[in-house]
Amino acid sequence: MYRGFWSKASKKQWQQMILRYWANCSWIDSMFDRVMKKLEAKGILDNCPRQRGLPV
Repeated sequence: MYRGFWSKASKKQWQQMILRYWANCSWIDSMFDRVMKKLEAKGILDNCPRQRGLPV
């Protein structure tokens, strides 16, 4: 679906796509950080399987 569009995309469109990609990465990282801080604040971070080295 997108292959046809992006194969003809201009330099400006590519720049916008890359900008949006990194913005989404930053947003996801921020949300994950919030979850980790909430778990830590509640004192349950150490109960998470990854923190104890267990497979998920």
